[in-house]
Amino acid sequence: WLGWLYGTPAMVALGEVARFAPLMVGVFAAFLAQVPKDCEEAIWLDGGGGGATFNHFILPASRRDLGFLWAMGFVLCMGELATAILVAPPGMQTLAVRLFTIEANAPQAHTASLALILAASCLVPLGLLLILLKKESIQ
Repeated sequence: WLGWLYGTPAMVALGEVARFAPLMVGVFAAFLAQVPKDCEEAIWLDGGGGGATFNHFILPASRRDLGFLWAMGFVLCMGELATAILVAPPGMQTLAVRLFTIEANAPQAHTASLALILAASCLVPLGLLLILLKKESIQ
């Protein structure tokens, strides 16, 4: 019943989620273990349920952790070749796969510049996240 999904780029995203979701859930569970239980219990005693506790206390308290988690997932997915090659529909390539293919067939002088493009494509969003988190901590 999901045959229509295979021919779309969403298959690559689904493959990446299937590959890295267990790791991300484990890391987020470690972040959640650091949230003080006393505050959660106070919200429960005040009449807030599980959804209110999660939305109004846990998510705001772990905003930096969620940023780190996004950055970790982004870098892992950008550098992932095996899943992208395995599940990509015909005629579609991710940036990492395309650059890897060009690097394998290009002269050595071009290989370094392509590797820098891939590194920059990871570092620019991470730099923006860092700036956003620093602005948030100042306010």
